[in-house]
Amino acid sequence: MSMDLDNYADRVVIDVRLSETMMGPELDESWVLTFNPELSWNEKETREELKGIASSVGGGCCGERYILSTQRNETRWGPSAASVEFLMTVSADLTSGLLAALGVLGMNAVRRIRQDQRLDPDLCLTFDETSAESEAMQAVDRRTGSRSAHLTTREISTPEEGVFQVVLYADELDQEFLVEVRQIDGLAWLSRVVRVRRNSAQD
Repeated sequence: MSMDLDNYADRVVIDVRLSETMMGPELDESWVLTFNPELSWNEKETREELKGIASSVGGGCCGERYILSTQRNETRWGPSAASVEFLMTVSADLTSGLLAALGVLGMNAVRRIRQDQRLDPDLCLTFDETSAESEAMQAVDRRTGSRSAHLTTREISTPEEGVFQVVLYADELDQEFLVEVRQIDGLAWLSRVVRVRRNSAQD
């Protein structure tokens, strides 16, 4: 299969934030979907899927309300690599069904991966405490906007119904984050990040 380099990506990150108003502060909850698509993944199609999410979880008189930006990073020094990050902020009152909608988007991505690559089952992602902790830390790094922030793992729970709960503490921010980490069919990650505000006088 020929490769469309304009659409090629080794990794896709979809970061969904919530806000009461277009220019208002973000709320404490956010979502991160990540997958490694390769080959025939199409950036435009994913943008349209994200716009569809804003519509499908919407309702009321005003319909979809969102802000969507895209960042593409490419490396052509040694082994070539490319990543695409979508950041979508949606109105806080349009969140009904958001988990299900992102899950469908993730399943669509997995279906394409399997069709494109005729995937070897051995290439499926591991799903254990170590991988869940790593994915949770990456999700919080994106949320805080500081990849160098020092994160301490406070707790990792035994998964219930396929969901790990990871509690991380960012000492520079004096904030805790609860991250619920799911895996979609062994090939995609879906994480819910909840920022827990803290009093600096408390441990």
